[in-house]
Amino acid sequence: LFIVVLGTGGKLIVSSLAAYGFAKIDFKGRAAIFTLFLAAMMIPSQATIIPRYMLFYKIGLYNSLWALILPSLVAVYNFIVMKAFFEGLPNDLFESARIDGAGEFKILFSIVLPLSLPIVTTISLYYAVAHWNVYTAAILYIQDTKLMPLQVILRRMINSASTGDLNIDDEIPPETLRMAAVCIATAPIVIIYPFIQKYFVKGTLAGAVKG
Repeated sequence: LFIVVLGTGGKLIVSSLAAYGFAKIDFKGRAAIFTLFLAAMMIPSQATIIPRYMLFYKIGLYNSLWALILPSLVAVYNFIVMKAFFEGLPNDLFESARIDGAGEFKILFSIVLPLSLPIVTTISLYYAVAHWNVYTAAILYIQDTKLMPLQVILRRMINSASTGDLNIDDEIPPETLRMAAVCIATAPIVIIYPFIQKYFVKGTLAGAVKG
């Protein structure tokens, strides 16, 4: 829960700020910086495992839950999707807000995000699922068993049940434990999804600009 809440919240804040800045603010070097973001998407994640491991070890993130949160705060693909959505918002809203004296942060949190609930909710779900299912990064950067996320613990339980190392009733077959682990891993997402499904297909811009 610590990883999911902080990771999802942090990524959503960073993505929203970056998307709004690139979509609605004209600043020097915007095109060049955006090109760097696109170039970062072309680097395969496998190529950064060893450098990232060495970096985490030197700066003290190794064997810390922050190693699963901080490096993934910038999600380029979802940031670009959010940027495209923000670009579709009517410029009249921003001009009216600036005339009334609203700053950029006020515009973002009071106007842009409330009008962007469909994309914000969808991307939040993507972020939450990614952090909930984190596995590879955990086994690479975390050594303390007490800090292991749920997916690693469930995987170890399944392996122990298959080899007979887990202290459970002999009458319980390994397949039963596997299915129980799957239910535990998927239940939170299955419970949350129906409550936010409407935002995937429903827009909230109708009537936002009145003549």
